Amino acid sequence: MPGESITKPTTVQQFLKTRSGLRVEASAVDHFLTTVDELAGRVADKATEIAKAEQRTTMLERDVIEGFKAVVGTPGQVDPASVFRQLDALDTDSLARVINLIQEWLEARKP
Repeated sequence: MPGESITKPTTVQQFLKTRSGLRVEASAVDHFLTTVDELAGRVADKATEIAKAEQRTTMLERDVIEGFKAVVGTPGQVDPASVFRQLDALDTDSLARVINLIQEWLEARKP
C-alpha cells in the first residue's frame, strides 16, 4: 500500500554505510528504500496470490519463496520465464535497446 515501508530510512542508511564503509547521500537512501519497498510489495502480492489460489488464510514460507522466484528469479540461475517477465515489464524504447544488444551479441558470436 502506498505510504507503507518495510523499514526506516535510518536503518537503510546504517545498512548501506556499514556495508560499504562510505558516507551515504540522502537521495541514495531514498532510492534504495523505494526500490526495496517496491520489490517487497511485489513479492508479498505474489505470495498472497499463491496462498489464496490454494484457498488458504495463512501465507506460508513456501509462498514467499515462490513469490521471490516469480518476481526476481532464482539466484544463480537464469530462468527463461523470469527473463521474459522482466522483458515484458520494459517500455518500448528499453525493449528496443535490449533487442539491439542481443543482435550485437549474436553478431559477435558468429564464426
